[in-house]
Amino acid sequence: MKNMMQLKALVKNYARKYGLNEPVTMQVYMLQRLLVRIVASEYRDDLVVKGGFLMGALAGFEARSTKDLDTTAWHTAVNEESVRLMFTEICGVDGGDGITFKVEGIKTITEQRRYHGVKVNLVAVYEGMRVPLSVDVTAGDPITPNPVKRVFPLMLEGEVVEAWSYPTETVLAEKLETVLSRGTATSRAKDFYDLYVIASIPDSYDARLLKEALRNTTEARGTSPVMDDAAATLRQIEQSNNLRKTWRSFQESNHYAAGITFEDCCRVLGDFVEELL
Repeated sequence: MKNMMQLKALVKNYARKYGLNEPVTMQVYMLQRLLVRIVASEYRDDLVVKGGFLMGALAGFEARSTKDLDTTAWHTAVNEESVRLMFTEICGVDGGDGITFKVEGIKTITEQRRYHGVKVNLVAVYEGMRVPLSVDVTAGDPITPNPVKRVFPLMLEGEVVEAWSYPTETVLAEKLETVLSRGTATSRAKDFYDLYVIASIPDSYDARLLKEALRNTTEARGTSPVMDDAAATLRQIEQSNNLRKTWRSFQESNHYAAGITFEDCCRVLGDFVEELL
């Protein structure tokens, strides 16, 4: 693009075309430009993409938006000092797009018992436009069998960038563990959506590897008995009025989920449970 106004117009048109939130679409675009810098840096083989940004690559960013970039460090120790150095160097890479990135803040994060990590707050600057971004870098996540190279389409350039990511089996394992361990207490409707989307992609995963990934994930999270109660948990989820309301709220905020019923999600979850028991 030539200037800030042209970039804003391109993002606005893209968001309107797919019914997306315009500020979030701009954040996704800037995260894609950050990923370009990651793969051009010395950390290209260290950071493994996961989470909503990966789901956007699997389903299409028009069918799964996100506001941040989740990663796991494969080789580097994760602490505030090491991650600050990492992203300071990544931000110094010239992406050939006129955008500059700056680290604004670093803080340690711990989500209950699940993982240790660091949150990086950044800002992307283009001709006076400032776009806030965040990247989570975690450590200790089991990746089964190993990270895989995956193609990430760039939404405006018609190009792609290749980066390391979670294999689909580990994506599924983490989401299944989260849904089944939290049961009716979960508020993460996006996990139901993501399970539905992956199940809709032909030949997207290997059932044997999924069983192994789920075993590794539950062992790492201390929830190994979760599959013993999976059938009962599934019945509770199916009967939960609160989860139905949570799903409807998710649909209202994310148009791409509009045609998927809560019953559809439960059916897919049931198929996974049956396959894994």
